[in-house]
Amino acid sequence: MNPQNPEHITFRPGGLTRRLVGGPLSAGATAKRDLSRYYTMVNLRFESWWRDRRVTNDVWEVIAAFVETRYWDVIPGPETIREQFGSFCRSPLASRFPQGDRNQAAWALEMADYDDVVAIIDHAEIELKSPDDATAGATSAAS
Repeated sequence: MNPQNPEHITFRPGGLTRRLVGGPLSAGATAKRDLSRYYTMVNLRFESWWRDRRVTNDVWEVIAAFVETRYWDVIPGPETIREQFGSFCRSPLASRFPQGDRNQAAWALEMADYDDVVAIIDHAEIELKSPDDATAGATSAAS
């Protein structure tokens, strides 16, 4: 896609609002509109998983440390996450965490479906980014 195209999927001050009221949506405008829906869904899914699995901050630290050791081009399925988490727990990287927290984290991931995994990884990666990385190049669509 040409970056000069006004329908290119970037956030420009005021551009989204004007485009959304301007008629049929292009793929770029639809994607911009749907980003808000996507992030709302991911956040709600994460909160539900956290609450339902009774995840504590200590258990979350184990999971976040696990995610920090991985890089995925595509978010893997629940089976892959469980397998990789098991390997992580047997590694020296996990030895700094109490066995009870590792066991609770494994249980919370054992019960996770694909939507939960997407939300867990998304949340962990956001926490792991430095504040400078999180907002680099970002502008508000509502400005």
